[in-house]
Amino acid sequence: TRWHAALTLARTGDAAATLGVLGRARARGRGIHLALSRFLPAAWLARDALVALRRPVRSVVGFVALVGSGALLGSAAASPAAGTAPALSGAILLFLAAGVFCDGLRSAADGAGRAPLLGVSVRADAAMHTVFPLLLAIAASELGALLAGAGAMSGWVVAVAACIVIVRAMDAAKGPLPIELLMPVPTPMGDVSVVTVLLWQSDALLLSLLVAGGLTIALPAWGAGAWIALAVAAAVLLAMADHRFVKAAAAQGADGP
Repeated sequence: TRWHAALTLARTGDAAATLGVLGRARARGRGIHLALSRFLPAAWLARDALVALRRPVRSVVGFVALVGSGALLGSAAASPAAGTAPALSGAILLFLAAGVFCDGLRSAADGAGRAPLLGVSVRADAAMHTVFPLLLAIAASELGALLAGAGAMSGWVVAVAACIVIVRAMDAAKGPLPIELLMPVPTPMGDVSVVTVLLWQSDALLLSLLVAGGLTIALPAWGAGAWIALAVAAAVLLAMADHRFVKAAAAQGADGP
């Protein structure tokens, strides 16, 4: 049944939904019981940590990849002569690795239209599910920058990692592929509807390359300007993520944030 659902989604071009079907929770760790804190952010953090513990191999690979992305971005920021390859590779690796720890964000997006758990709004639920990947991304990327000998750039690497987690939050609330994108787009060169589907699928990755990779490349030349651009990008991405979660809640019939 799972393979049939995955193949059906794959034929529509929705890669995220396809991987979501294949990545459903396994039986490992179901016997672990948590004594959840009354402080809700701590309870949400414990829940997300348990999800990571239930898939130890994936979590270890994701953490190592986060460390590697921090090393690549730190090297690129510290040495202008390093070229663009480390910055772009680090941006891609950071985006992919951060997604390993964003199951809570995807769960918050999927449940945006349901009755709120413990009276928690859609915005608060998404914000509390952001804490776990944010802490891991910051710690692992800073460790990578230190191991690469780019300790002076660890602040930049941490800021970029935080920004990519916001990109992941925005991507989690994107929703299913709009059916309109599957309509044919005739041109003199043939049907180019596949281009719109690819752009829709890769928008978060392209933003990561632009923000994490592009601004890291520009950091030695721009200096403070790169920090300002990163802050503006983070604010815009945060607003987009908030809008998508609220829109998802409204689309699924929630009473509101």
